[in-house]
Amino acid sequence: MDPPPVDTYAGTGSNRSADGPRLRANLGAPTGMFCQDDDIYICDYYGNSIRKLNLKTETMTTVAGDGNEKGEREGDALTTSLPTPRYIFPDGTGGWIVTCYVHAQVVRLKDGKLSVLAGANESGFVDGLRQQSRFDYPRGGCVDPRTGSVYITDYGNHRVRIINPEGIVSSIGCGSKACKDGSSTVAAFNGPLDMCTAPNNTFYVCELGAVRLVDGTSHEVTTFAGAETCGLLDGPRLAARFSGLTAIAWRNDTIFLADFNNHLVRMISSTGMVSTFAGSTKGFSDGPALQAQFQFPWGLCLTPEGHLLISDSSNNRIRIMQNVVEPLVAPVTDPIDHCSFIALQELNPTSSSASSLPSSIQVPFISCLNIHPALAALAYPDLLLPATISALQSARLTPSASKEFSTLLYSNVLQSAVDVKDVVDIIVRLPSDAQFRPNSSLVLSPT
Repeated sequence: MDPPPVDTYAGTGSNRSADGPRLRANLGAPTGMFCQDDDIYICDYYGNSIRKLNLKTETMTTVAGDGNEKGEREGDALTTSLPTPRYIFPDGTGGWIVTCYVHAQVVRLKDGKLSVLAGANESGFVDGLRQQSRFDYPRGGCVDPRTGSVYITDYGNHRVRIINPEGIVSSIGCGSKACKDGSSTVAAFNGPLDMCTAPNNTFYVCELGAVRLVDGTSHEVTTFAGAETCGLLDGPRLAARFSGLTAIAWRNDTIFLADFNNHLVRMISSTGMVSTFAGSTKGFSDGPALQAQFQFPWGLCLTPEGHLLISDSSNNRIRIMQNVVEPLVAPVTDPIDHCSFIALQELNPTSSSASSLPSSIQVPFISCLNIHPALAALAYPDLLLPATISALQSARLTPSASKEFSTLLYSNVLQSAVDVKDVVDIIVRLPSDAQFRPNSSLVLSPT
């Protein structure tokens, strides 16, 4: 199938930030983006702000940053300085993490307030307490749903930094500028730019010429695509060449990459083949995917409907390619009350971590928790699947329920952001009042 055409979705081309309807609003060098439900959160680099573009109302508003690079760093989101924001992603607790590039700080946006999470407004390299830590041009990141730790790509230090829930900063990588695989202390990154969760308790890390894979437990680093040498070459993923991978977005087995210096959007298929998905030469032009033009495409995100949004930084616009992947499966019943890894652990009475949690967290649900999507068939393909509730409770699953259970369970447990085996280990040990409603969802009542 040929890639869909490229269209302008938001922005006029002017870099003077202004809210309003999407095609009349202005963005000043949009960079990192994140899609959450019907909202796209965008880092407005020149505007020193975070903008929100609602896909239903098609209107852009400012949600953080007073537009100034200098000023107070903590306080009300709209009257506090948010200098040079580069990337934004959820913090796992209802808030957002924003990296401030020039001032080397990691900031939290939550409940209408801005606060400094880590970094002391001075570039450098220091691990330890988050208040005294130092970063050098922090870029992208994500939160580990298993632990709650915040991962940040530290471009200038050629490392991936970790801020754990206790506020201690540590590092992955030796600090050398290279594309070298190995253990967490031996491996080297070549200007890491963005990262996100990947299947099976791993993380994708984009750097100048490659996509790296980091193990979520051992932190061992391997090269997934590309190499240390930058360039432009399609083909098998390890033979392919890129030049400045500033963003990654994926769904199911398809990966999209913003190839900044090549002014392209690249794709890695499920078979491991890299191709040019959109773009031609540097410039600005909508139209057929391989004739369209970008000027330093920076951020990517996929909408629930399966559309790909691209922040075209030097064109001061958001571009769109529609229906590039299958849409997410919509919940059949009520939405999930809570979907974190800790919450899932709470439903497992044999969980080793449950007894150590405060009682207020041990019973966090006042209503049933609907868990949709299926990891069972992915994690244990030869496990017998359940035809009846009694069979389900004893973890014996029959083939007739395998496909439905898999679909329900897979789409809403953070879509492979947690280790599938861990999730299934929890799911198959159900409390006695668990109910399974065919064609609906697995419902676990509070214990």
